[in-house]
Amino acid sequence: MPYTLSPTSLPIRPRLLSRMAYPALLAAMAFLSPPESLADPLSVENLAGFDGVVTHCISSTDKTFAVTMCNDLVEAAKKQAAAQALGHVHLGTVEWTAGGGAEPALPDDLDIAMPLHLAFYIRGTDGNPAGAVATAQFFVPHGAASEGGETSREGRLVIWQDATLGSGPPKATADSVSTAVSKKMTNVFEALGTARKSASD
Repeated sequence: MPYTLSPTSLPIRPRLLSRMAYPALLAAMAFLSPPESLADPLSVENLAGFDGVVTHCISSTDKTFAVTMCNDLVEAAKKQAAAQALGHVHLGTVEWTAGGGAEPALPDDLDIAMPLHLAFYIRGTDGNPAGAVATAQFFVPHGAASEGGETSREGRLVIWQDATLGSGPPKATADSVSTAVSKKMTNVFEALGTARKSASD
């Protein structure tokens, strides 16, 4: 069974807070909470303008199960993009390096005006049982001028990402991990579709 990497939360013990402390705590939380439009990375405002998704895989291994995971995830992205009337282009697979893997260049004839990038990071160990982890990361390449404006600093503005890991027979592991990641991506593609529809209304 794959395990999902998710944040944990620390419970607050009510008995440690006096009755008078509750209003102050709630007021502080309201004051510190970001605006709703900023708190939700999948809001219509945040996803406005994207008309397609460009995918690529970054893999630490060329073993069959890793290649299968990449193919399955790309196919899932292609189908989900089509379901939301979004364009899709796959740029291929690059090797995982110490820096995380080079980003493939966009083709000159790309028929997507404003693409959202989707990288699939795949790591795994061969054998039986095999171990694998796949991460889906939606991002926008970002460049900012350094102080003085002489050079630019390149990076990524990450919109959304999640990961799933699993261990077991190679094929079963690849299937279960890629299926889990594909299901998690559904919310992002649906949000992209909603944003695109809102822009055309």
